Amino acid sequence: MGAALLRAAHEDLGGPKIYYAALPAYWRRQPQVRAVAEAPMAAARLAGLVERGERLRSTWTGGSLPTPSGRFSFRSAASAAEIDSLVARVAEPEILTGVETARVVAGVDLARDPLAWLAGPVENWRVALDGGNPVGIAGTVADACFPMIAYRGLLDEPANGGTGQSGTARYGAARGDLLADAVGVLAAGGAYEVVADVDAYRVTVVAELERTGFRRIRSRVVFAPA
Repeated sequence: MGAALLRAAHEDLGGPKIYYAALPAYWRRQPQVRAVAEAPMAAARLAGLVERGERLRSTWTGGSLPTPSGRFSFRSAASAAEIDSLVARVAEPEILTGVETARVVAGVDLARDPLAWLAGPVENWRVALDGGNPVGIAGTVADACFPMIAYRGLLDEPANGGTGQSGTARYGAARGDLLADAVGVLAAGGAYEVVADVDAYRVTVVAELERTGFRRIRSRVVFAPA
């Protein structure tokens, strides 16, 4: 029945579409929940869709933020041109919240052209600096359905001091410090909750969210046409 409904819906929409199976947090660890979840997922497969990944939503609801490493300074972005320039140096953003909505509603790739969707002041963007040189950028949104970290990415390592052990360690610190700075800016503006979405395979980012005080609240498994 589920597969037939999906096929009918796809026919009405002009062809197979992406389908998201909404699931509780940590559903894979709970046999009873996993058994229930298998029904809609099996229906998606029978309708000709293929599993393409999993997206996790986490939320910060207050509490102390981690003490920064002290290696970096932070400032607001100076202009839209600076944001575009820094985004162009991020190979793959690690946090993208609302990427699906941006794509469906406006045809925008949030990873490549975030300002086409995030139309707020450029001051909402935070730049992490290492000795005056940008190493990361985060886009915060305070006035959406939830305050959120809409975008966070680290600049390509070769442009900022190499890919060796010291560079990797520095990048790990930048990842956490930039996240805490962005959350702190939203909290200082009155946010009581901050949302962030991340792909499940990014285990380092998921761990950093947890260290910053985020707690996972849902999962969405992505199914796409084969």
